[in-house]
Amino acid sequence: MTIIYSRLQAIVNALQYAIKDDKMWMGLDSKVQIPSVSDLHYFDSHHDALNFQEFNQSRQKEVDLFPLIVTLDAIHKSVDGSLQNGVQQPNVQLEANAMQALHEDYMFQTTVSNFTDTMDSFNWNSTFYDPLEANTEAESFEDKIEFNRLESLVEELSAFAISSERGQEAVTELLDRYWKGQPMDSQIADVLRGKYYKPDRPSNHPNVVINERDLHYRIDPDENPLFNKDGNDFTDTLIEHIEQQQLFNNKLNLMNQNNFAYLKDNIKYTGFGEALYPALEKNIIAKKDDFQLHFTTQIGNRPFDAILDFRKSNTSDMYFFNRYTATVERNNGEKLSQSFAITKGKGVTAKEAYNLLQGRAVKREMTNAKGEEYMAWIQLDFDIKDEKGNFKVNKYNENYGYDLRESIASFPVLELDGGEKEKDLLRSLEKGNVQAVTIEIIGNPEKMFIEANPKYKTINIYDNSFKLMKHQDIPLKQGQAQRPALSQENKQATTQKQKQTEKKANTQKNGNGLISKKRTRNQKGVKI
Repeated sequence: MTIIYSRLQAIVNALQYAIKDDKMWMGLDSKVQIPSVSDLHYFDSHHDALNFQEFNQSRQKEVDLFPLIVTLDAIHKSVDGSLQNGVQQPNVQLEANAMQALHEDYMFQTTVSNFTDTMDSFNWNSTFYDPLEANTEAESFEDKIEFNRLESLVEELSAFAISSERGQEAVTELLDRYWKGQPMDSQIADVLRGKYYKPDRPSNHPNVVINERDLHYRIDPDENPLFNKDGNDFTDTLIEHIEQQQLFNNKLNLMNQNNFAYLKDNIKYTGFGEALYPALEKNIIAKKDDFQLHFTTQIGNRPFDAILDFRKSNTSDMYFFNRYTATVERNNGEKLSQSFAITKGKGVTAKEAYNLLQGRAVKREMTNAKGEEYMAWIQLDFDIKDEKGNFKVNKYNENYGYDLRESIASFPVLELDGGEKEKDLLRSLEKGNVQAVTIEIIGNPEKMFIEANPKYKTINIYDNSFKLMKHQDIPLKQGQAQRPALSQENKQATTQKQKQTEKKANTQKNGNGLISKKRTRNQKGVKI
């Protein structure tokens, strides 16, 4: 199009007003070579502009689309250049394709800049993303916000990396700069191949600059000659769309929105993310008495599956997330499953379930028969199953005497510094994770892996090839006694148990054969 000098000021004013009114795109009949203000049509988003273009194409009308901010900037630059060259009354020529190319470059550069600012806001020395731990590790509302922010960043980077070759190059450069050699190093490959991209999630991320805002037209179709060239078809289509949208909204209003929001939080903060929301909504609208949702992901290239059970109340339309059954595949190819109850929205998280099914222990808040809360370590016993096929759950409460920090302190672990690194280490181990640490071996720092072992009141240590090491083969800090090997600890535990049994037997024979009031009892596993 060509903007002649006599109309230039009016068009510039119109574009500035449109931008101030949050318009993003402009449409123009391609046959109009010298437009006036009345020929311009504005849209809130690229999506709306494309709808305008497609509709008119179906009516044999071609429409050129211009991004407003870039177009206005191009007009200013063209006029400035002409005036500097001595042209007193310059005209401005603009090509829609050129403006769109400039717009794409502007969006790209803005997105990269936003990513850089967000990356700068994290401490990558102590930040790590696990899709099953987001929202479950947080101890405060502020921590949950940080987890959500990290999760959004990872998803945005994944989407941007697979959007184009240029996007792949930009994300690669960012990850090499911020994540290389940090805890997030192991996530670089997954992000670059788009593993965390969620195409079904609404585009509400702050970093990725998008073209659409999901707003409606503010244009009266009857005032737009392009719409009405062949009658009022567009008006009828718009009315039909609004009616369909209203029917959908009416369906949503039939369900208990508070209940839906509550269940969404249950799912998310148990570690299953947001991908199940559409299926949850569909089943609630269908008013089924009970239903199941299926979740699947991969951890370390091995599948983790879960079936979530929901049931409708017998006395109301309320639904409850009662339990889920998790299944993992171990290194030997064996599949193990366990059912975990959800009570008042609380229970074992998905990542904790994964760790338990890998044989590791998890420290959790428990509730006794009186409703009193206490902390205990739990661990599955794969040698014993109940009538429902679930493994026995062994429990080690505070009276059992396991001190995780003390167990780690028996070894020269550099992360046990009394500060944030130590706090993060203990928190991760209490969740049942295998945690990378640095241990001094003959004065040299070596990377190893540790996990909690409350049953034997110690920790398991693996070398960098993940081979289980004997404790006596690891040098201890000066002044500390050598810990016995795990097999020796087993013997000591057995001996202690025998002594308690003998003491109990002697007590029962004492006096009139009455049992002493103060009794010891063996720890028993409880089901969760």
